[in-house]
Amino acid sequence: MTTQQPAYAQRIEAILDKQGRRKDWLAERIGIVPSRLSKILHGKRYYHFSPDQRRAVAEALQVPEAILFETTKET
Repeated sequence: MTTQQPAYAQRIEAILDKQGRRKDWLAERIGIVPSRLSKILHGKRYYHFSPDQRRAVAEALQVPEAILFETTKET
């Protein structure tokens, strides 16, 4: 069974790239180990951002949380 990368993960990675930052920088900023961040960004089962971590990600990247984690309905 393969997992699909969440849409927010693609946005996070694009913003990190644009800002010239690395995932380990973000992991440190939000208080998790890089391997956990990688699992979250790759959509691994049982790994998700907590509400506090979502706020921390948005603050670290200087992007509104609602835009970063917006969901779209897929048909």
